[in-house]
Amino acid sequence: IRENKHRLNGHRQTFFCDLLYRDGEAMILRFQTTADPYAAVAHTTEGYFWQGRNYLIYKMFNQFGELVGHRFDVCRDVRFGPDSVDWTDLILDFFVNPSGELRVLDETEMEEAVQNGGLSPKDQEIIASTRTFMEREYDAVIQEILTLHERAGLPSPGPRA
Repeated sequence: IRENKHRLNGHRQTFFCDLLYRDGEAMILRFQTTADPYAAVAHTTEGYFWQGRNYLIYKMFNQFGELVGHRFDVCRDVRFGPDSVDWTDLILDFFVNPSGELRVLDETEMEEAVQNGGLSPKDQEIIASTRTFMEREYDAVIQEILTLHERAGLPSPGPRA
């Protein structure tokens, strides 16, 4: 299955993934790489997607199957196709390391997009409300993906997953 990440500048990235789970609301994909730049961050990722939500989550593992962390991407327009998931990246990301510390990523890039008119007022509202939600609820969302993972009957990818 293809994951198609659409950027606001019209650029698109496509990742070829394994479909691990799908129902009417959620989809879980696995992406593996040994190629830069992704291998420097994670060897394997599980992507958790929901139609109608303004975030998605990547659970990231190193080459030994150990959890590196969770990355949350602020997004819109998540759409499931028969052999794809498409979504629009709204720049701001969050990273939660295995000890539970939250970091906000790409704030400078987001501010530049606001100043250059690259983010509509509606996109800015989505970013602000999703940021507020994530700063309060990221731990609950991580628990939700663990529950979804179990419901899907998926094995753990490594020793500390």
